[in-house]
Amino acid sequence: MTALARRGVWTPWAEVLCLPCDYARRPPETTTERWPTRKRAADPEALLPSGYGEEDAAIIAEPSVCDGCSAPCWVRCDVAALQALRYALADMTWTDDTIPGAVMNQTGGMCCALTLTVAGHEIVATEGMAADGLYVGVYPEGCDWDPGYMVAESEPLTFVEAARWIVAQVKALQEVTP
Repeated sequence: MTALARRGVWTPWAEVLCLPCDYARRPPETTTERWPTRKRAADPEALLPSGYGEEDAAIIAEPSVCDGCSAPCWVRCDVAALQALRYALADMTWTDDTIPGAVMNQTGGMCCALTLTVAGHEIVATEGMAADGLYVGVYPEGCDWDPGYMVAESEPLTFVEAARWIVAQVKALQEVTP
């Protein structure tokens, strides 16, 4: 599938925005150069970094969603993967209200992470540096994701594996915390 969607950006304020919404939030002097506002993904498979499986392709190869207007938009594959994971986890809360909401974070250098807070811990999902899949770590809340405080860490995971790993961690943390 090659869906037609707006071009999108990942902002320093942890938002996925289509270009019209991004332009609307900027001072006029910074938006003099206009890009085409719509594009078609030439090859959705090309949007997937290595390390993702066929099961992931159908999920991530769809456009992301603008946080401003909910229009479909294309963004970087790591942002798209984490936003899709956020929505998948949100869908799970319809059938299991023990799964907390996930939040997108801008981590510096325009990188992104998806975090859930549960039982005094933060579950943090990021894409691997070599784009070899998603990594998920569990940290005590408030430790700024310092590796020295990491409680649990996954191997590189596909999108579907990451969702399952996160749910398992949520359940485990909820069991030990009264």
